[in-house]
Amino acid sequence: MSRFLRFLIEGHLEGSDNHLKESVIAVEVFGRKPDHDPSQDSIVRTEAGRLRARLAEYYVGEGKDDGIVIELPKGGYIPAFRSRAPAAQPAPPGRKMRRRAWLLPAAVAVALAIAAIGWVQKTERFWRNPIEGARFQTVTDFDGTEQEAAVSRDGKFVAFLSGRDGHTDVWSHNPVRDISTTLLAEALRNSSTPRSGL
Repeated sequence: MSRFLRFLIEGHLEGSDNHLKESVIAVEVFGRKPDHDPSQDSIVRTEAGRLRARLAEYYVGEGKDDGIVIELPKGGYIPAFRSRAPAAQPAPPGRKMRRRAWLLPAAVAVALAIAAIGWVQKTERFWRNPIEGARFQTVTDFDGTEQEAAVSRDGKFVAFLSGRDGHTDVWSHNPVRDISTTLLAEALRNSSTPRSGL
């Protein structure tokens, strides 16, 4: 096993990663013949699995304080080296207070965010589109030239401009009775005597 690890590390450090292949390792480390068939003899894969397990076991046990860790990633035979972070030192008492100092501003920020969400939900009706979800209904059978429509305060009449009779006039429509009249016609009907001096 140590010969296998030495071969991999020396090959990697010499820059010969392209030679760290299963067929080369089988011949150089395990003494297989040059015509070795890896599909028939899996010695290299088997030993690589055992080497990975032994390295992991070593670094958990007696190598736990080593500054550099050697790993053999799965799927290949190129070793990887990484430096181990030093063990965390307990923080001095003054640092604990500084670490906790952010808790109060964070709690205030969370409380403000919750209050803002509540306010938005309660006041949503003030900026909601008033005709959202409204049903629209055709009130006249005019040809579609109507414009500037307005509904009376009591909701009983709709006033609009239309050029139905060849000239633009103000119309009044009662949706309940389905009656449309021009305001000019109503004015003429309501005045019994013509005005003089006009």
